[in-house]
Amino acid sequence: MTHESESQKKALTAQVIKDLEKRLSARKAGMATRFAMQCVRRVPIDDLAAAAPTTLATIIIRQLEFMEQRAAGTMLIRVFNPTPEREGWESPHTIVELVNDDMPFLVDTGALTLSEMGLGIHLIIHPVVRVGRNAEGKLTGIYDKTGKRGAPESVIQFQVDRRTSKATLKEIEQRLVAAFNDAHVAVADWRAMEAKAIEAEQALPVLARGADSEWRKECQAFLQWLLDDHFIFLGVRDYKVVRGKKNYELQLVPGSGLGILRERDDTITSRPLSSLAEAARKRSQKLPLIITKTNARSTVHRAGYLDYIGVLKFDKQNRTIGERRFLGLFTSAAYNLAAMDTPLARVRARNVLHSLGLVRSHAWKSTVHILETLPREELLQASSVELRETAVGVLHLQERQRVRLFIRRERYGRFYSCLVYIPRERFNTENREEIQNVLYRALKGSRLDYSVNVSESALARLHVIVRPRPGAEVSFDVRALEQKIIEVVRSWTDELSAILVQKLGEELGLKYAARFGKAFPEAYKEDISPWVAAFDVENAAAVDDGETLRMSLYRPRKRRGGIIRFKLFRKGSPIPLSHVLPMLENLGLHIVSERPYELHLPGDERLWIQDFDMIPG
Repeated sequence: MTHESESQKKALTAQVIKDLEKRLSARKAGMATRFAMQCVRRVPIDDLAAAAPTTLATIIIRQLEFMEQRAAGTMLIRVFNPTPEREGWESPHTIVELVNDDMPFLVDTGALTLSEMGLGIHLIIHPVVRVGRNAEGKLTGIYDKTGKRGAPESVIQFQVDRRTSKATLKEIEQRLVAAFNDAHVAVADWRAMEAKAIEAEQALPVLARGADSEWRKECQAFLQWLLDDHFIFLGVRDYKVVRGKKNYELQLVPGSGLGILRERDDTITSRPLSSLAEAARKRSQKLPLIITKTNARSTVHRAGYLDYIGVLKFDKQNRTIGERRFLGLFTSAAYNLAAMDTPLARVRARNVLHSLGLVRSHAWKSTVHILETLPREELLQASSVELRETAVGVLHLQERQRVRLFIRRERYGRFYSCLVYIPRERFNTENREEIQNVLYRALKGSRLDYSVNVSESALARLHVIVRPRPGAEVSFDVRALEQKIIEVVRSWTDELSAILVQKLGEELGLKYAARFGKAFPEAYKEDISPWVAAFDVENAAAVDDGETLRMSLYRPRKRRGGIIRFKLFRKGSPIPLSHVLPMLENLGLHIVSERPYELHLPGDERLWIQDFDMIPG
């Protein structure tokens, strides 16, 4: 904050406090003053100055009235459109106010819920205030944040896109209540969930005695790594595989649920294994750990699908007889850590390097870089075989300017992970959307998420996650999809280059494409197809090589009213229209229109194409 802004804020705060002192008793004015100072501390002066000091004072008074009565552990919430008659102030936005015991994730969770509802957030005011309350929960004091009196409470005000429908306002409230309940139980059970992870890690040698010892140790290291600020635990639940009347079932262990997986009245207690995806039905698993994504989106802290980590329990015959399931979100620290330092990912990366027989050469370094820069989910979820296929494919690409597609089916069929590499110069929003549409249609999508990586490399990478419609039978040919993507991202210049190579051979075609491909103005590209442009390039090349003038007279394929087209090609400057008109009219032709195009050639040279539409006289 600049010195001037700070001075403005102090002056405005002083006016608000003066107004509070006029309107309230000394005791209440003292509380309101301390509350006001904490409220405005982090609000930009531009937002504060938009309201009169008396209005700001009214907002403070109404907020204190709102938080007058609250029992510990409960939440206050209201969603409303303030009016001068009812609240004493008004706003162009809908107001959402919440009061909670202070805890992690509150602002993030509220902002996430509102954004998921398509509501734009215009302002967030979030003081954490030390509050005194009596045994009945009645407000008795507001204290300085630096002191030790009172308990910290989170007071949040969101100003969002205006909604007036009572049903919509109620829905906003209900969605926020549900999301904040998830945040509350996740925070309340945090230590218990961490203890469950520690217990699973320590018991893994017994739970998965039949698993490969190296992988088992690596899975233990992974569970330890999660606890080192690499995973936000949101839910834990235990399951067991039991033989039912007709088939095997996956049953939850009563009382084992924590966080967002606490049992509720509507919790499904068992499912037949036959109802699960093929990979989940297998009672024999190679690894004691499952890492994937759920079909449920996070309601707490951050947008996205929940990360799923399953610790399997095997019997003496190495059959799966149980699972401890963790739901949560990997932290930013997990995504920023080098792959070679991440448990499980590092072993898969080493397996890929070993299988390729690479020593510390340029190819080895390139492969390490490819693996390090892959989306972290790929390194944690894909098998070594799938990673090898992707790494080799990208390695063969190197810096070549071409399109490449890799698709991985999630082990339970919940989604398809698609990596698309395209030349960086062709990457733009329009092409990204076209690629996503191709994949969405081919994979029978119901939901799509994407991320983009554009670096110094000649290739940009688009990561698309497509979740197919429930029950949809998905069948696709990767190479055919890749060809469709090539076609949708192919530019006008690319198309011209391909036609020139086809017509003139690779050497001359590429030579002309390099010389003329980028020389055409945008107006020409909009008017002329690449196929017709290829003929124009040949005429332009002749003029470029020394001919004074080239002419082209032809009837267009799509004849409109007997139109004949006539083109003049000349280097340096165009032929004045006053010179052209008499000659054409002497031939019995009438000019309908003229479109001149200036080509900017390498070396700051100019070449003109004058395009005439004519009809016989």
